[in-house]
Amino acid sequence: MNSSESSNPITDRIRKMEELWEQFRELPDALVCRWLIRSDEKKMVEAFLETSYQEENPCPDFFLPFYSEFVQPEEYTNQLVQELHQLVKADQEELAKEGITISWETNQADEEQERKAGYFLKLLEQLAAQVPGAELVVPVLFPVSASRKLNKWVTELLENPMPVNLRILIIEYQHEELLTKVAEKFPDQVITSVLNLDMPEAMRQLASVGNPADPGVKFRKAFLELSQAAANKNLSEVQRLETVPLLLAREQGWVTMEVAVHSLVATAYIGLNQFPKALQRYELGYTLAKKAHAAGDPVGLILAVQSLFNKGSVLIGQKEFPTAAKTYALAADLASQLGDHFQKMEAKRMQGYCLEKCSLWEEAFKAEKEALAAAELLEENIRLNSTLPYLGKALLDLAYQMGYKTQYLALEEKLNALAGPNWQSKVPTSKVHVV
Repeated sequence: MNSSESSNPITDRIRKMEELWEQFRELPDALVCRWLIRSDEKKMVEAFLETSYQEENPCPDFFLPFYSEFVQPEEYTNQLVQELHQLVKADQEELAKEGITISWETNQADEEQERKAGYFLKLLEQLAAQVPGAELVVPVLFPVSASRKLNKWVTELLENPMPVNLRILIIEYQHEELLTKVAEKFPDQVITSVLNLDMPEAMRQLASVGNPADPGVKFRKAFLELSQAAANKNLSEVQRLETVPLLLAREQGWVTMEVAVHSLVATAYIGLNQFPKALQRYELGYTLAKKAHAAGDPVGLILAVQSLFNKGSVLIGQKEFPTAAKTYALAADLASQLGDHFQKMEAKRMQGYCLEKCSLWEEAFKAEKEALAAAELLEENIRLNSTLPYLGKALLDLAYQMGYKTQYLALEEKLNALAGPNWQSKVPTSKVHVV
């Protein structure tokens, strides 16, 4: 790229990560690459992983992202193995379309062995032998909500011989520094880098692309400044900066952009526990979104539903359950108009939750059955990754509580079919009733 060309801030940051990875993989003793990130850099790491799969990317390594939450060392291996099965199944189906077959199955081990980090390595080694063209297979661990007990698991991992075709990439939040102990214990094996991608500057660069006099460019810059003030909980700056994007949106007739500004300001109020003001903004956003829909803007109804969900969450936080129930009922009606079965399921589920809080058991049961009916219309991959287990537990609890034995058994059978036979294990407080 010659100096006269303007660089792309996103591409520049992906290139920086590519260089860091190359530096790591050239170190003879390095086994675990540890990237310390800020919370706004996570999406950039995911973008780096996405670009690694592109054919034109020269990186010869195959990255596998894992999002299992770390709770205890004894449970983490099992969670990763389950996630690995899901990843391999998805990849097998995609590669089969291209005529590439991966015949990979896990070797059985005793229960104690399956809890150890080395078992995860062994399965990855077997998989690496099946991946065509990859020099290294690299599990990428996002140990969100982790604890310093992660040190124990990574130590156990490093006490096993690392297969030559494996390396580990661990993404860790900079403010947590969870793996300092293991990095100090294994300085040659665990290589730490602070990414420092400066995402606010990247966003400013992106917002400034185009003619500075163009209303769209002006709006992007003003909205970004407002976003940063809201993230910093600087209310005086939020109140000062909201004027420009609101005026631009009104001048240009961008009603949906005006809704976005009010929603952003509402989040600032929530961050400072000023809930009545947040509710006013969400209500204003809902009114504007309905106006946009009436004027023929197809996005208007979508924003109206989002505004109602936002309003409902604040009302629940304020324990205003009757009003919240009505809000979610309205959101469900609008979602029906959109043909959005997922949003209808969520709205009816939350309506049922609020009605339960009001001790309106029959009404709650009816709302939650309507949520289940919407769930039946979802595509399988969406349904299996939805909040259906939580809905299922609420329904069974209500049926049990009200003595609806026949309905309980029918619901249990339907949930087993829709959410899978082990769906109750996905709800931390799940319990099986005897009816």
